[in-house]
Amino acid sequence: MRDGQMITLSGEGDEKDGLEAGDIIFILQCENHNCFKRNGDDLIMEKKIELSEALCGTSMIIEQLDGRKILLTREGDGTIQPGFICKIKNEGMPIPKSNKKFGNMFIKFEVAFPSSLKMMNFIRIELEEALPSKQKVKPLGEEVSLQEYDGRRYQFTNRREAYDSESDEEEESCHFSHPQCPMH
Repeated sequence: MRDGQMITLSGEGDEKDGLEAGDIIFILQCENHNCFKRNGDDLIMEKKIELSEALCGTSMIIEQLDGRKILLTREGDGTIQPGFICKIKNEGMPIPKSNKKFGNMFIKFEVAFPSSLKMMNFIRIELEEALPSKQKVKPLGEEVSLQEYDGRRYQFTNRREAYDSESDEEEESCHFSHPQCPMH
């Protein structure tokens, strides 16, 4: 059943002497769900996973709307990129007027990156060796430092002083809030 769908029960309304019984008409209004969104007969779910799960594989249990529990497994031979979408056939909503056919379930993954890598140096070296190598950049001009963008601070002024007034100490450390943004 879909949002706004009408269900008519013909002749099931109140009866009055000498008059034909009226119809009962229901108009469905779907409620929002805390886990799933609906798109026609398909269900869409957003799932946040840790970086270790994205790189090394993961297993998770999803409780379906009918109470069934579905085990999802992604082995470590394929990584999950931020925004990766997978499809599970026939786990969506029932398709009206069909012979027990169902839509699909789509899961969109968000990868939680750590805010910093506070670890021993040898672990960092092993991680750098295991991952694809960093792009080597030849200095061709002036070197500048990146600053973290703080939208809350910037929204109160349109002037540059909000950033120009930072101390040199703050400029030396840079933490990326959005690691999926490419840098060139």
